[in-house]
Amino acid sequence: MISLVLALAGPVAGSRVLDLFCGMGNFSIPLAIAGTRVTGVEWNRESIARAAINAGAAGATDTRFIAGDVFSVLRRFSRHQAPFDLVLLDPPRSGAAREAPLLADLGVKKILYVSCDPATLARDIVILAAKGYSLASITPVDMFPQTHHIESVVLLEKN
Repeated sequence: MISLVLALAGPVAGSRVLDLFCGMGNFSIPLAIAGTRVTGVEWNRESIARAAINAGAAGATDTRFIAGDVFSVLRRFSRHQAPFDLVLLDPPRSGAAREAPLLADLGVKKILYVSCDPATLARDIVILAAKGYSLASITPVDMFPQTHHIESVVLLEKN
């Protein structure tokens, strides 16, 4: 899935990426190694500490990790017009309905959305579409063979 995310992100060297619900840096670190400046946000402080350790071990030096409520951090970034080129998010099963309008306020050209729930993904895409984003691609990924669960990787682009 990491290679799919990197492929959909396109040429990223020199860009600024906001990785929401970043966990321990699963996507942040490969993006940083590819030449981006990554800001990862995650509510779980232990995960953020691990992300920083993992980034250091991987030599991903241009990373910054913030422990905090994703909605609150995103609201702060949107108010201050934080300059990001790409937003990546991998929210919990409940999705990102609360965060989606703030994502649009950032005005990024691309949003990469990794989802484990097709229903909440569809709901959030509708919110982002109403804010000027269109669905460029959607790729299902069978991360849980022999179950009904599916991951989806979606690329949304600003109209």
